[in-house]
Amino acid sequence: MKSIAFISTVCFHISHCDVMLSRWNIPLPGDDAWGWTKPDVKAVSLYVAQHPANDISGRVADSQGVTIYPDIESALTLGTDAVAVDGVALIAEHGDYPDDERGAKLYPRKEMFDEIIRVLDASGKRIPIFCDKHLSWNPQWAREMVEACRVRGIPFFGGSTMSFTDFDPAISPGVLDTAEEAFSIFFDGEEIYGFHSIEGALSFLEQREGGESGIRAMRVLKGDAAFAALNSTPRTKKLFRDALAAAGADADTVPREKYERPVFITFEHADGLVSHHFHVFGVLKKFSIAVRGKNGEVTAGRSVNGPADTHYAHFAILDRMVERLVHTGVAPAPIERTLLATCALARVMDLLHLGGNDQFVETPDLLIPYHPLSKPRYSRSSMIADGL
Repeated sequence: MKSIAFISTVCFHISHCDVMLSRWNIPLPGDDAWGWTKPDVKAVSLYVAQHPANDISGRVADSQGVTIYPDIESALTLGTDAVAVDGVALIAEHGDYPDDERGAKLYPRKEMFDEIIRVLDASGKRIPIFCDKHLSWNPQWAREMVEACRVRGIPFFGGSTMSFTDFDPAISPGVLDTAEEAFSIFFDGEEIYGFHSIEGALSFLEQREGGESGIRAMRVLKGDAAFAALNSTPRTKKLFRDALAAAGADADTVPREKYERPVFITFEHADGLVSHHFHVFGVLKKFSIAVRGKNGEVTAGRSVNGPADTHYAHFAILDRMVERLVHTGVAPAPIERTLLATCALARVMDLLHLGGNDQFVETPDLLIPYHPLSKPRYSRSSMIADGL
């Protein structure tokens, strides 16, 4: 059986390290409903950079039969003189790290990635790497990570659960084929969950004819300016209302003052598609998307997630995707999607720091085209149906 090493910044209750590793070798009750049963790849080692008072890394490792190592190199070599695992999961999402002037958390994904590459190079090994969520707060570093894997022939996969979870109702593939405008809503933080909104939308919109073309321009509005722009375009406002309704809210019953930090992000894609993201902080704690096709038909739904009492079972889907990466050596999604979402989020954070921008700014650096690796999009339902 192939093996995987977990490299993490921290491991506390319900942290990403916890919800991914705590069900890996021994799935939790109910995980089979999310496509996670007996794994074909064994977790064997763990490195954790920080050990705060709420650290549970020892308990998690013991429960899964995993050995904790004192550094990244020994976690990959299992204490020998050469790499002894078949894959790596890099999870640098939580921990005590500073924010930059934009409010972006400076997680050391690139620094930890570079150490993984150093160890692999020293052993002459080329094993798959997974990077949880976006690649880096620094878009240039994100590009360097993708390039480092490309030149070495290392399968590289990044992202979050949002690209693989089901939506309810299901998003119509027929509308996605001819998508001309999309509206996503997100909550609880422009960076931490803005990435989920951008990545999740891309996972649907890349299904359109021709694939994803990249983002040629963007606009970011805050506060009253966000609502003024939204109210000035009836067709876009209708999509916003459709996305709210899909998430369980009626726009007519939600007063303006309930939106504590409204942010309205609009991307103009190179092929003419327009996609929006609205921060509904204070109103909802759900992700949803509404998409209008060229014939006027609209499809809308909200993400289906496992609640806290299931130990956030939707992470079982991500475990399955990482397992497939290591087991097959093939990434289940294009790394260009994660790179585009990473770089787009960085530009959003730049513009938010400047107070937003009334006019669209060109973004030639975001012209990152790619095609989906699967049609229709991978999801919990499709994985279970296909026996994956």
